[in-house]
Amino acid sequence: MPSAAEDVRRQARRTIRRPAVRGRKLVLFGASLLAAQVKHELEQHGLTLDAVIDNDPDKVGRSYQGLTVQRPETVLVPHRDDCVVIVVAVTATREMLFQMESLGYARDRQAFVLSPTKFDESPAAFLRGVRDVLRGRASYRKLIGRDRESTLFVAPYAGTGDIYLICLYLKSFVERENIRSYKLAVASNACAQVARMMGETDVTAVDWATLNRIIGYGRVVRAAPHEIVVLNDGWDGAPTQWLRGFKGLDFEKMFRHAVFDFPDATAAQIPAPSATNDAVVELFDQQGLVPGRTVVLSPYANTLFHVPDHDFWGAVAARCAARGLTVCTNCAPTEEPIAGTVAARFPLALAADFVETAGYFVGVRSGFCDIVSATGSRMVILYDRDGRFYKGSFQEYFSLDAMGLGRNLLELEYGPGDEDNLVGEVLGGLT
Repeated sequence: MPSAAEDVRRQARRTIRRPAVRGRKLVLFGASLLAAQVKHELEQHGLTLDAVIDNDPDKVGRSYQGLTVQRPETVLVPHRDDCVVIVVAVTATREMLFQMESLGYARDRQAFVLSPTKFDESPAAFLRGVRDVLRGRASYRKLIGRDRESTLFVAPYAGTGDIYLICLYLKSFVERENIRSYKLAVASNACAQVARMMGETDVTAVDWATLNRIIGYGRVVRAAPHEIVVLNDGWDGAPTQWLRGFKGLDFEKMFRHAVFDFPDATAAQIPAPSATNDAVVELFDQQGLVPGRTVVLSPYANTLFHVPDHDFWGAVAARCAARGLTVCTNCAPTEEPIAGTVAARFPLALAADFVETAGYFVGVRSGFCDIVSATGSRMVILYDRDGRFYKGSFQEYFSLDAMGLGRNLLELEYGPGDEDNLVGEVLGGLT
């Protein structure tokens, strides 16, 4: 099953081939992470946006992908025959379409919807829903096995940072609720690795569609307390998601309060990284890296509007090497290391120990940063200044320092054109 980003990109490609779109100015409705995927897809096909609009007053007037976010009425009133509005929506599709039609932009003529959520109220859709509930029941029973008294925890989002935060409080939750036995179902093999690293033993990686069907089954049958527990603060349109970033409700607080209902005084169970892990020491020897004198670069992330380019990372790597440090790039098998650095590819279970052994870390904010946040290494974390996550900026919502997870770190915001000055700030943060 394609991800939401892949789905809207596919829809964007199909939309721009329509005759009604050709030759018109393009207005993007929705300044979101998902909409950024659409913008990138348009640019790959030689198209540029004329404007970005959004109803959220927190976004209006801010920079988004090189454009200033405006109110819909500012751009679309009076009615413009030369414009096409591309609506990118997840939960408010009907409302956004009604707004466009009230301004004279009819659906499929001047307003085109791109959404990973499909609305279908036909009898066939109802029957598919029944089928999905039955399939969810079968999947639940397969995962839970013969122990019908066991709790199934479902972590439906594939973010490794999410599963890291979940595991900081899961054992305390199990103890408080007197749960005798439990199993954990996660959305990817990477999440399963992180959960095992955090001490969870009964973990199964399950595809997103199956997890969603299990959640749906639990809702339909009104599963008993602690039978099926969803470990997410706002899954499938739950209203709590709109509190994210509001008055200091950051990433960690949303999990602690909205998922586990723990007070601020509850201590997270943070694992202690080791700089003497034999497997990590062997990796350092094999790759010619010097323990305590190595900089780990982490330039890749899936949830940022824009990432500093390779020239920036190359400049950081060269400046670090000039200081006598060895430099490596944390990269997946499909990702290329930054020029002049060693490709560091290791299981997520070794990530914290690897960074602890290295001594230095520079990365864009991603789930990987959560995983290695407990290290004593000097860390520089980069946040996209244009990014907004619900009611807060990326740094306000995901700050490791604010969450109490970072020990020895510098957090910096950046935007387009900041790369030259940013290099110096990063190097200063490593001293």
